[in-house]
Amino acid sequence: MTMQRAVLGFAAVLSLAVLLAGCPSKSGGGSSGAGNVGKGETSGGQNAPIAAKMGGPSGTQETELPLDRVPADLRHEAFEYYGLGAGKEVEFKVVASNRSEPMTGGMSISLAEVKDAEAKFRVTYSGALAPQGRQELVLKKDGIYVVRIADNALPAPILELPAQLTPGKTWKTAVSIDLPSGQKAEIERRFKIIGPAKVKVQAGEFSAIKIQGTGTTVVDADRYSSTVTGWYVKGRGAVKVVDDSKKPDGTKLTVTIEAVK
Repeated sequence: MTMQRAVLGFAAVLSLAVLLAGCPSKSGGGSSGAGNVGKGETSGGQNAPIAAKMGGPSGTQETELPLDRVPADLRHEAFEYYGLGAGKEVEFKVVASNRSEPMTGGMSISLAEVKDAEAKFRVTYSGALAPQGRQELVLKKDGIYVVRIADNALPAPILELPAQLTPGKTWKTAVSIDLPSGQKAEIERRFKIIGPAKVKVQAGEFSAIKIQGTGTTVVDADRYSSTVTGWYVKGRGAVKVVDDSKKPDGTKLTVTIEAVK
């Protein structure tokens, strides 16, 4: 049996701050734990079996390929710093400024397919990260792309990390996703690789590459502005991601996700 790998990227927190902000649903109630069913997805809330969330039959596991199937020309800096080759699971602590107690969550990824000089990975979440739903990544020669997020198959891949993490490099992303509340979120970000940086978290102190993104998330008529900062460690992945957001009423919300071991 191969071991699932755990990573944490910007796509994992694109909507997390909005969910934790408690934005009202279309029906006027709070956020629902059940994902919005559409685009061929299986219904089921946070407690649904992982296989059902991932589109497989309930109670079954989808095929996981060994990591050595990933071609050498795909093992670039993004592959290393995103943690796709880490070979271990990671637990995260989630701290939100609008909650009195910290939460915990996990994130694991498995190699699903290698075809046409690309590798596809499936991502699953647990605990506080579970509302993110199913996520799929495609590893290409020019970087890592997200093709599914929050149980939404995207109309076009969005760049998560470029292949070479050169300081000063920038890129933009734009995505529309359905939130568990049934609302649609329009998210735009502009990312920049800041460069090498030290970071200290509960799991230890690391030399990392710091990456920052700024942009907006629009839910119905409500606009949230935010700055997302991530610290990526070679061979491990992101050990810390901070999302500083401003809600439509002007109040601020900070969500910090960091590795605990």
